[in-house]
Amino acid sequence: MKSKISIVVPVYNSSLTLMSLFKEIYSEFINKNKDFEVIFVNDSSKDESLDVLNKIYSEYPDKTTVISLKKNYGQQNAILCGLRYCVYDLVVTMDDDLQNPVTEIFKMEERLNQGFDAVYGVAKHKQHNLYRNLGSKLTNITFNVLLGKPKHIKIGSFRVIRKNIIDEIIKTDKNFIYISALLFKRTTNVTYIDVSHRRREVGKSNYNIRKLVRLYINLIIYYSRLNFDTYINKRPQYEIDFIKLRRKNS
Repeated sequence: MKSKISIVVPVYNSSLTLMSLFKEIYSEFINKNKDFEVIFVNDSSKDESLDVLNKIYSEYPDKTTVISLKKNYGQQNAILCGLRYCVYDLVVTMDDDLQNPVTEIFKMEERLNQGFDAVYGVAKHKQHNLYRNLGSKLTNITFNVLLGKPKHIKIGSFRVIRKNIIDEIIKTDKNFIYISALLFKRTTNVTYIDVSHRRREVGKSNYNIRKLVRLYINLIIYYSRLNFDTYINKRPQYEIDFIKLRRKNS
């Protein structure tokens, strides 16, 4: 029996890449004769991203869900929101910038079927800027120390996870969301594969030193064994402005 795949794409100021991304997903999955859905979560983009998403939905309402958040909550919170609307056996998260070739999803799925709960697709030679590459290395070190991640496992935002693990992840009530941290709190039956990675042709990364420093402070506060977050007042993880749910075929 073929697995059905839900794909969550957090969206921020990506009007120039969204249509191409969806068409690539659609083409590759149709060629493989595989069922899929794409959950786009617009994280209060300032460009025409929402207009493009509405166009995609109008043309492919049976393949897409479009969610728009009331304000910018950040990539991780947007992903969490999307995860809560996934319905298929396997869940993929990927960026909106066309740097992850869709065909690599099937390679991750093949590795997952060898008995893992999650598989990361990590590029040997990432086409990121200095801050993003530095951030990836520091994140791996932080996860080794805080969460007991096996040192040989590399992580990133491109991954496939089994739905039963997602169902546990989405129960979180933490203020600060980091999907990989939530994943490793629930399973270490995780691996990675090398994948190809394209150079970013349009737009720019939002990573900078200030954001990276804030990330590591929050990881320590919210995910270390010291449980500092028990002393922090809870706030909404996100608020939805509107949602267009995928129309299921009768």
